[in-house]
This record gives sequence, structure tokens and C-alpha cells, in this order.
Amino acid sequence: MNIFKFLLTFSLFSFFLLNESLAQVSKADSLLETIKSASDDSVKVTGYVDLGLEYLGSDINVALNYFDQAIELAKEIGFKSGL
Repeated sequence: MNIFKFLLTFSLFSFFLLNESLAQVSKADSLLETIKSASDDSVKVTGYVDLGLEYLGSDINVALNYFDQAIELAKEIGFKSGL
């Protein structure tokens, strides 16, 4: 009976981890689409910041790249609250 409980717990835990990781990918994809389709540069800055935050826990280099893009664009357009 203990092995059954272990397998059930492991299966549920794996399912939630897989489900969470897929949700992060779709959110990142959605943010990228928002950035590509946005005509307002301040929306793009906010999207880059959100993307950086999305990747902060999984890939720090990608996150820093998006933060750098947000900083460059915010400086370029004078969007102080984006900095």
C-alpha cells in the first residue's frame, strides 16, 4: 500500500510541475506576441519587463536580455516609469 501512495503522490506532483511549466511557456509566447503587435512603445517596454520577470526563475540570461531591451527602449522614448 505504501508504494501505491508513493506512486500516486509522485504522479500528481509530476503532473502539477508539467502543467506549471507549460503555462509559463504559453504566457511567455503571449507576451512576445503582444510586443510584436504593439504600436505603442510604452506597451513594448512593459512587455519586455514582464517577459524578464517570467524568465527570471528559469533562465537568468534570457531575463536579463529582456530587461536590457526594456531599459534601452524606455531611455529611447523617455518612458521614466518604465525604467
